[in-house]
Amino acid sequence: TFKKKVSSTPNVRLPSGTRLNSNGTLLLTSTGISSFDTFIGGGLPIGSLLLVYEDKNSNLSDSILRCYLSEGVYNKHDLCVTSFRTDLTENLPTKEENTASENRVDEENEKMKIAWRYENLSTIDSSTISNIHYDLQSTKSLPNELIQQINIHKLTWDDYIQSKSTLSYRNYLLKTLQKLITTNYSSQQTEKRILRIAIQSLSLSLF
Repeated sequence: TFKKKVSSTPNVRLPSGTRLNSNGTLLLTSTGISSFDTFIGGGLPIGSLLLVYEDKNSNLSDSILRCYLSEGVYNKHDLCVTSFRTDLTENLPTKEENTASENRVDEENEKMKIAWRYENLSTIDSSTISNIHYDLQSTKSLPNELIQQINIHKLTWDDYIQSKSTLSYRNYLLKTLQKLITTNYSSQQTEKRILRIAIQSLSLSLF
């Protein structure tokens, strides 16, 4: 006979918007794109790094970042954002639910589905994909009550200039992030909060 394996780890309340993977060894959170979550094994492991190639001829990478940040807002995760082109926290997409009458897919969402370019390598089980998606073309704003429940940290080029730091921008950014994480999000904190960090255009020459 087969017996269900029971973890010896006592029940612990997981942070909002997280779950354990199938064998209970990794704490995962959603990228905000359910099909992408499925492709990478169920979600993004807490504490991991995900690099997205930026194509100058497409805004797909910005769309992925915006979905990632919106997912954080809905799950009460704090945000830390650094960008050069636009403020990614402005006009974040809202969650929408597909209905039976909705057969069309937003152009940006369709790009996300085909852009992985791995369809022949791995088949995604559509039954595991949520019918909730982010409407990237919606003019609706995220509810203020959601925004007010989290902390949003912004690191901008203007902040760097005004600091008159002798460090390069890259080192300034890394030092600032390290201070933020160790001060407010270390494992020693009584209240465990998830911090989602989004760095736009990491490969720019300024780094």
